Amino acid sequence: MASPKPAANLPSPSSSTASVGAAWEPPSAPPATPSLEQLVAHFVASKRSLACISHVWRANEIVNAARAALEDNAALAAKNAFLQRAVERQVASLDAVREGVEKVGMEGQAEFKSILHSLDAASARLQSTINVLRTTIVPPSLQSHKPAPCSNAAPPSTATGDVEPPSPKGSPSPSSPPQEQSPSRSSSPALQEPKRLYDFVDSSIVDSLNAALRSCIDRTNDAAAALAAASDAFDAALDEVATALNALPTNSNNNLQRAKAGDEEDKGAGATATATTPVPQLLRELEAHAREMADLLQGLVRHYDVCVTALKHTEGGGEAAAALAADAAGVDAAAAAAEVPPGLQSLDAPPRGGPLTDEERADLLAVLDKDAGEVEDVVGEIRERGADMEARCGLIEEHVGLLREESRGLNKVLKLLDKVGGRCGEEFIGAAATFARSWEDEKRAIAEKMEEVEALRCFYEGFSAAFDGLILEVARRKGVRTKVEKIVAEAMGRVERLLQEDQDDRKAFRTEHGEYLPSDIWPGLVNPPTRYELRPVNPGVADIPDINREALEQVKKRMQARVAL
Repeated sequence: MASPKPAANLPSPSSSTASVGAAWEPPSAPPATPSLEQLVAHFVASKRSLACISHVWRANEIVNAARAALEDNAALAAKNAFLQRAVERQVASLDAVREGVEKVGMEGQAEFKSILHSLDAASARLQSTINVLRTTIVPPSLQSHKPAPCSNAAPPSTATGDVEPPSPKGSPSPSSPPQEQSPSRSSSPALQEPKRLYDFVDSSIVDSLNAALRSCIDRTNDAAAALAAASDAFDAALDEVATALNALPTNSNNNLQRAKAGDEEDKGAGATATATTPVPQLLRELEAHAREMADLLQGLVRHYDVCVTALKHTEGGGEAAAALAADAAGVDAAAAAAEVPPGLQSLDAPPRGGPLTDEERADLLAVLDKDAGEVEDVVGEIRERGADMEARCGLIEEHVGLLREESRGLNKVLKLLDKVGGRCGEEFIGAAATFARSWEDEKRAIAEKMEEVEALRCFYEGFSAAFDGLILEVARRKGVRTKVEKIVAEAMGRVERLLQEDQDDRKAFRTEHGEYLPSDIWPGLVNPPTRYELRPVNPGVADIPDINREALEQVKKRMQARVAL
């Protein structure tokens, strides 16, 4: 018989070296003949060893259970592979939706930041122009001279009122009444603070534009916040799905992760089903163990037959064995309870094959004595193989249990994915569509307001440039008036001199010839010379204020700054 191996290193089914009942060779030297007591002890031990038949029966049960588990394994693996493919497709679809929602938000935010940058630049240009208006002082001399009424031309509408810029789109053109001055300010222009160009514009237009732009920005931020909230809810739902996937058995979860990383669908789906299942190999090992245990049991049965034969051919052997078995029944329960398998000869039956010769009996006893020392080893090996089969059967049950757990987990994930998919269209995709529509509307509104801001800036730039031109025009007119007055003064001096000479000549003529000429010969003889007068036709309009040199220098600086831009 084969010697038993340690349980930690169980023998393979094909490595058994049991030799119970094997062919024997005659010993070279006649061995010592065992006594009757020894034969009875060998018989009792062999009968006790037959109790390990329960391990063989259990091995058969394990093999049958493993074959049934193999069928369950195949069915569950196929089902799980199908469920995995469904999960992979739905997860991929949700990932695509998530990427689409994120792309909509990122593109909208990028455009929003770009437009805000352009809006900040336009607002900065407008504010720079307004600052020029705030710092441009209107010379008090312009305000202290009021235009005289003129019946031939209508008075300027903006002479004493606010400058009216182009009205914003969609709103009525503002009409600003002339600003009334208090008596103290009008009566004491030297004491009042000088006006600036910004005092002549309607600041409410700028305020309304800023308010409209702030409203657009606030609505855009609200839409972005709503989209971000929907994205966070979507991420939470996907995290819940990921948690459910991570809770799956290791094989299934690894397969799904490989599939998400880009593995082929069939490769990822079949990994748990067939490629990594240990059941077929374990079943083959269990069948080999069962066959080897049956062979070992067969050897024990042959050894029992040899023991019975030896006792039958020994005088008093049967009676001694029966008496010893009865005495040991209360002590050794295993030996007493052991039943002889069907087909084995009994002590009560007559010997098979007739009597043995002395030489045959001696050979039989030699083999019996040799095999008796290996009975315990064979029984130990059967037990070890049975324990190993129990362990391998546990592995099969554990694997099939994992497949069932995987199936339940995949069904749970699919239900969760259906729930997330139901929210996906209305909540997540709807939020992205709402944000896209809102952003398109606000983008157009902001673009229109930016055009109005630029138009207002251009108008204020024109107003500032026109005022500088006005200062230069006043200075030019003042220069022309000075030249005209000089020419008029020179002309009037020459006229006065001519008239004085004419008066002297007339007086001399009357003195020399007047006593000789009758008065009625020419009534105009005594008339004085015709007097001439040069005067303004509209003296009030011709009143031009003085522009100091400092104001002219400021105008030149502003004009140079415009040219530099």
